[in-house]
Amino acid sequence: FSEIYNKSEKDLPDLSPSKRQYHVIRLLINREVSDLLNTTAKNLDENKIHTLDDVRRAPGKLFKFSDELAAGNLKLKKFLF
Repeated sequence: FSEIYNKSEKDLPDLSPSKRQYHVIRLLINREVSDLLNTTAKNLDENKIHTLDDVRRAPGKLFKFSDELAAGNLKLKKFLF
C-alpha cells in the first residue's frame, strides 16, 4: 500500500486528501487488474490452454493473482481488518 501511496504522491503531489484517496484506490485497482490479466495469460500459455477441455484438465488454478500480489493483498487485508 505504501508503494502505491508514494507513487500517487510523486505523480500528483498537489492532490487534496479526498482526491488522493480516489487516486490511490484507482492505482490499487489498476495494479490488481493488470496483475490478474498478466498472470492468467502466463498460466494459459504455460499450460497450453486452447480449449474449454484444456481448462477443465488444468492441474491448478489458471485465473489468479501472482504470488507477489497475493502476499501483498494478504498484508493489506490484515491491516484493514
